[in-house]
Amino acid sequence: MPENMVPAWYIRNPPPQPQAPPINGTSPSSYLCANCRHIDFLALFKQKETDVMPTPREYIALGSMGDILSRATTKNCGFCRLVLRIVCIDATTDLPPHTSPEIRLETRKLKLAELLGETYYLCPIRFETTYNNPALFICSAKDVSDAARRTGTVTRPRYSMAFRPLHKNAPNLGRLLMEPGTIDFDWIRERMEMCDERDVGKGRFWHSVSVRGIDVDRGCIVDFRENERYVTLSYTWGNVKQLRLLAGNEKALRKPGGVWEVLQEVPQTIRDAITLTRKIGERFLWVDALCIVQDDPADLERSISQMGNIYRNSILTICACCGDDAGHGLPGVEEGSRTTEQAVGLVGEILLGNMLPDADQTSTCTWSTRGWTMQEKVLSQRKLQVTDHGVRWWCWHTITSEDENCRHSFWREGTAHTGMYFFKTEHDQVVSKIGRNCNMDIYAFMVSDYTSRNLTHQGDAEKAIRGVFKEIDGLFRGTFIAGLPDTELSAALLWAPLGSQHRRLDPKTGEALFPSWSWLGWVGHVAYPWLIERSLPMSETGSPLVWRDQKYQSDNDYDSDNEQAWFTGSDYRLNGNPDPNYATRLQGQPPRWRLDSDSDGWVSIDKTSESHRWLHPVLDEPVGSIRFFRFYDENNSTGGGSSSAANMKRLHLRTMSVFLKPDGEFRVRKENYDHLHKMYYMRVRDMRGFHVGYIHTPDPDTMADEEKDQFVRGRTHDDGIREFMVLSRSSTNPDPRVGKELLHTTPIEELNSVYSMAHVLGRMSRLDPMADGGDENAGADIDDVGHFDTRLFDATTPWGMFNVMMVERDLEGPEQGRVATRVAVGRIHVAAFMGADPFVMETFLE
Repeated sequence: MPENMVPAWYIRNPPPQPQAPPINGTSPSSYLCANCRHIDFLALFKQKETDVMPTPREYIALGSMGDILSRATTKNCGFCRLVLRIVCIDATTDLPPHTSPEIRLETRKLKLAELLGETYYLCPIRFETTYNNPALFICSAKDVSDAARRTGTVTRPRYSMAFRPLHKNAPNLGRLLMEPGTIDFDWIRERMEMCDERDVGKGRFWHSVSVRGIDVDRGCIVDFRENERYVTLSYTWGNVKQLRLLAGNEKALRKPGGVWEVLQEVPQTIRDAITLTRKIGERFLWVDALCIVQDDPADLERSISQMGNIYRNSILTICACCGDDAGHGLPGVEEGSRTTEQAVGLVGEILLGNMLPDADQTSTCTWSTRGWTMQEKVLSQRKLQVTDHGVRWWCWHTITSEDENCRHSFWREGTAHTGMYFFKTEHDQVVSKIGRNCNMDIYAFMVSDYTSRNLTHQGDAEKAIRGVFKEIDGLFRGTFIAGLPDTELSAALLWAPLGSQHRRLDPKTGEALFPSWSWLGWVGHVAYPWLIERSLPMSETGSPLVWRDQKYQSDNDYDSDNEQAWFTGSDYRLNGNPDPNYATRLQGQPPRWRLDSDSDGWVSIDKTSESHRWLHPVLDEPVGSIRFFRFYDENNSTGGGSSSAANMKRLHLRTMSVFLKPDGEFRVRKENYDHLHKMYYMRVRDMRGFHVGYIHTPDPDTMADEEKDQFVRGRTHDDGIREFMVLSRSSTNPDPRVGKELLHTTPIEELNSVYSMAHVLGRMSRLDPMADGGDENAGADIDDVGHFDTRLFDATTPWGMFNVMMVERDLEGPEQGRVATRVAVGRIHVAAFMGADPFVMETFLE
């Protein structure tokens, strides 16, 4: 091979080594066989990270498992022995964690016999990681073949086949575990001390949380004093039978030793959490089952209302990222409860060790799929995530696992434990396309994460996320109604399904638990792709939608004569600003606000606090004429200020609507959302048969034929004609600043002439709308973004689409069609909408 083609890791003439020492089982050997001594491991670990996959020819061949086994046993090669152990550990990672050592050993022998003919390789690159982790991967021939077939994507090998250098204290390198089968409690205490030292509060977790807790020294239930340090447990209840705090047993459990007397009735996970709390030097533990009176509705409501504060103010949250229920326990707390193994080998002068199989991967465990645990995850200031094989530490200063040294470069001093954080690492896929998030970005991350999770009791949907709402309400300077921020309601209504979608119903009555216009009203994963992808900005300017001010509510619910009763979203956010010119000054923003024109023209910055970014300007306190918000309690015509989800039934609005027809074909979007999820849509036609826009749809594979038909045609099946009502405007240009003047200068009634290609060119009469029999317009050029026919509708003029909601009205109810429910949201070209005989109607949306 020419010199310039020799890879950097290849040692052409390695120095000679002495005869291989005998295998005596004492210490790992630094001897390398004739194959492995040509590999420069230090060069591999020091190379730059990359996301470019190697070709199959570039992988470093290690030989068959039979060859590796022979060199490990007869030559005592340090690296071959390490590879052998890593492959054996990987072969049994799917065994239950409590499998006996004898069965585990026998299983490995059988697996190894099956793998003797399999060829293994060393991947010659370092994959890009968030924290510059110097790991290398062993791959089987099948791994290499699978990676080669997935062209255009980075296919990381299995973490259970990874290894890295071990060091006493070097950042990012692995560390030698003295007892791999037991959690290193000293390591946890050190993490807490280092975090305390670097916190601006110097370890003082000031709080006024008023709750009960478990005194792990005295073994009883106590009341926390103000500013008491305490640990919280985040876990999955599951179906396991467990001791609960009740009005009848509280007195007994408050006696010293009262908890110890019934400890066998406490599930293993809680028992282990008590032990772990004591071993890390803390005294108090909060666990919902034993700290909330479960048969006292008032105590339940009071505790749930401050759940966010309970987790946010704890000194540490233990996250049980293992098992399916509370009976699984926390592996590694008790001796013999964890089967973790660390494969270590001295390769030349470098001590190498494997990476624990799942210590850095918690996104697929049951804990990460439960609805209640999301707010516990994002509100806790410090977390100890316990898996079957190890523990992972998370705080504002660093993220690190038990088998690695701390990432000291991330341990910045002076970082406060405040606020909320959504993970942005290589393992969390929903990542904003911008560097700094605005209030609606954070909200969108929260909604996407939460709706992907499961709830045992559907009525808990709002309760399980209430703590997060309280945490972020300051970002909106308003309140939340049925899970949507009132100051950004028009934007928050534009959520779209990512998979299945079914109404969230009360299992006893069959009635809807939450309104249809809220994502809380549906079971299924949803998202705000237009916002996260920064692709289709929205504006309330130029929209006919207005809301009803409840202070003007009269006995005549449909009295539209008093125009003071109606207001826009901007009116509400700016609190009825009396200046008639504010809408045209600074593109509709009052002087204290400015657009973030440097990096993200989508959002505004408050000059009084430039660290906060907002989708739309919002003043601090309501001081104008709008005193009550737009929600309408169906049992109380005067509205009110309650934030209980049970009362959030209706939105009172007035806007334009048209009748159009979904074309009935479910299509998949070209690009996946967040790299993982397919999105589906359906094009919409006008009454002449031309495509005019689209709606987001659930995944058709999750729908029965009857459900698909009802989605397209509605309950009445009236020729598939559906109503679409305007919510806001949308731009075909991803930069919201382009053409914004058209929103202020073009009256709604003139949109048809400004945005219609057919009107401008006078060619409507020459187009045959149904030339193709209604399947696809003959010769049609469909816009990739808006899915409308560009022969008729202009695709270049910005702000050329209406954000719409497809609704279904209750025509047989006592309110004569005034009540509507949400079916889907989408976008319709404004010229097509205005050319479809729009009508204005006052509606109760529920």
